[in-house]
Amino acid sequence: ASSDTLSFQIELDKTAEEFRKAHGERQDLIDQWEHTIEQMQRRDKEMDMLNLVYTFCIKFLSKVFSFNTLNG
Repeated sequence: ASSDTLSFQIELDKTAEEFRKAHGERQDLIDQWEHTIEQMQRRDKEMDMLNLVYTFCIKFLSKVFSFNTLNG
């Protein structure tokens, strides 16, 4: 009976170690996804800002050229 208990304990320890390893890998994957999402959100904000700058420049240039055309 004690050899069965020891064998069971060894298997239980192996299973626990495999679970900890799988849990660690899962957490690493979650961390990578969170980092990726943060990068995408930063890039979205950068693109929004660039779009605002681009729109401002286009409006500004169109006013400058239309002003020059009227007064040129």
